[in-house]
Amino acid sequence: MFEDRKDAAEKLARALERYRSRKTLVLGIPRGGAETAYYVARHLDAEMSLVITRKLGYPGNPEAAFGAVAEDGSFYISEMASEVLSADTINEDQPKK
Repeated sequence: MFEDRKDAAEKLARALERYRSRKTLVLGIPRGGAETAYYVARHLDAEMSLVITRKLGYPGNPEAAFGAVAEDGSFYISEMASEVLSADTINEDQPKK
């Protein structure tokens, strides 16, 4: 499908060509999304910024994410995870304020 992230970004940027020169802001989520966002922004002559998040991993399988928390404390929990995991399990992985 894609040779690498740069190839993916170039194909995505071509599909987003209508946003060139429209004060577009391209957001990337590190790690891989940062590189992709860079190439998309460069192609579109757009600004780029990063959204810093922390992955929420399943108990016993932390590499598999069920959601994410942003630096402002907002979070996303996948619909499937909210059906499978208890509220206590989900809350255990939330950052403490």
